[in-house]
Amino acid sequence: MRSKIAGILAVAALALPLVACTVKKTEEGELPKVEGGKLPEYEVKPAEVQISSTPVEVTVPDVDINTEKKTIEVPKVEVNPAPTATPPG
Repeated sequence: MRSKIAGILAVAALALPLVACTVKKTEEGELPKVEGGKLPEYEVKPAEVQISSTPVEVTVPDVDINTEKKTIEVPKVEVNPAPTATPPG
């Protein structure tokens, strides 16, 4: 359970900088001509992400499983190969 929560937090922490950032266009671009073109330039400042943990008391189920041996009927499959054909004559 802890590893599942840690995995979710890790994915969220990695994805957050991709969507929580400031983008400032620093240079205009233009459509390319036959001989070439220029893409606009951007300055990107990612958000700061800090991850920590806090102890929290939660109620979890306590499950006891008792087992016993029983004899039950199970299917049994037998395969008998088809007889080989004898050529006539």
